[in-house]
Formats: sequence, structure tokens, C-alpha cells
Amino acid sequence: MRLDKRITALGLTRAQAMRCVVEGDTLKVSYGNGFTGCTGGRAKQLQVSMPRMEGLSLDGASGTYQGSGAVSERLVVALASGQFKASGADVDVLSLNVASGDASFEGIVRESVQADAASGRIDVTCNLVCPK
Repeated sequence: MRLDKRITALGLTRAQAMRCVVEGDTLKVSYGNGFTGCTGGRAKQLQVSMPRMEGLSLDGASGTYQGSGAVSERLVVALASGQFKASGADVDVLSLNVASGDASFEGIVRESVQADAASGRIDVTCNLVCPK
């Protein structure tokens, strides 16, 4: 797997900075550690460019996550709190699970949509016919 990674974490301590590692065909990103907080009040940005992926998953504790133009067989999002927004995406299978917060998806879903929210809101806008 060839990845074009650009990481911006200016002015953050080493404990607060993002750490990225490729394990097999999986890119794993860790933000900060323990109770020091993820950003120390500063925003972090991770941009990854690659061709169609087999699967893309986000398992987030809190924060704001945005993606655009993702092309993947599966997009799986599990968010404890915060916000997730995807636009212009093209996926076969979409799964959104939000404990508290908001998630929105705009794009093409070819096979199935699964959405679950304990509190908050989930919006799915299909640019083609949405699967049942």
C-alpha cells in the first residue's frame, strides 16, 4: 500500500502529536495520550490520498471529523461524541454508529445503510437511489 501522508501538528508536544503507522494494509493514527488531551487547544489535520479502498473505518472518542471524495467498499464510523461529515463519497456499505453527537453522509451508497444513534442526529443523503 502506498500512502501520501501529510500531518500538521504545529506547536504540539510529543505526547499530543499524531502518530501514524502502517500495519500490513492498514493505516493506524493515534492522537495524543492519556489525560493530556488530544490537541491542547490546537487543531490537528490528517490528509490521506489513495485510490479506492477495501474498507475505511473511524473509531473516534470525540472531536470533529470530515471526509470528502472517499471511494471504498465499506465506510464504518463509530463515534462516542462529536461530529462526523462525509461528502461526495462512493461506498458499497455504510455503517454509522453514534453514541452522542451528529453524523452526516452525502454521496452514493450501492448496497446497504446501517445507522444507529443513542442521542444526536444522523443524516444520510444518497445521490442515487438509496438501498433499503
